Amino acid sequence: MEAIFKRYKSIIENKKWYAISLIAVYVLGIVLGVIFFSEHEKVLFADNVLDFLVLALCKSSSPISLFWSRIINALALFTLFALTSLTIYLSPLHYFIIIYRGYVLGAAGIVFITNFKITGLVLFVFCVLLQNLITTLSLILYSTIAYKLSESFDKCKNFNYKAYIFASFVFFLISAVGALVELILLLLILRPLNFYF
Repeated sequence: MEAIFKRYKSIIENKKWYAISLIAVYVLGIVLGVIFFSEHEKVLFADNVLDFLVLALCKSSSPISLFWSRIINALALFTLFALTSLTIYLSPLHYFIIIYRGYVLGAAGIVFITNFKITGLVLFVFCVLLQNLITTLSLILYSTIAYKLSESFDKCKNFNYKAYIFASFVFFLISAVGALVELILLLLILRPLNFYF
């Protein structure tokens, strides 16, 4: 197991330009989401933000459903990344997905903060932003490793499908940890503060 993680580390160090470019695209997406956010998009994002707020803080709702929706979304993202990582020719799709995730995060942050002030800021920073950063970082690291592994697939040389599947599983679990951290923060800190203060 330790050898696998050492291999992942060496792949990431070898292909750090790829990881850094994905991180730059993610940051660019956040900036674009903040700068180009319009009133028309506010209607689009307001429903989702309100749904999140209800699931996270209302007594009658359960944040467990929020946790499972995060897991299902992460599973869908990792499945999409796994399928598009089989060949390096589809890796530009990863840039599109990452920049869009950044754009949505930036725009959602504006809606959270402008509509719900301090509550929105706290929820955005401790739940949405934290969980999104963990998921996106795991997607970026997985994409970097899958990019290196797919080079052997494209050259028809000893494609190690077990390593490919295992990498998908490991980074999906890291993403699931992000959803778990969000759930723990909601259950142990934010919901009790909202209910009793």
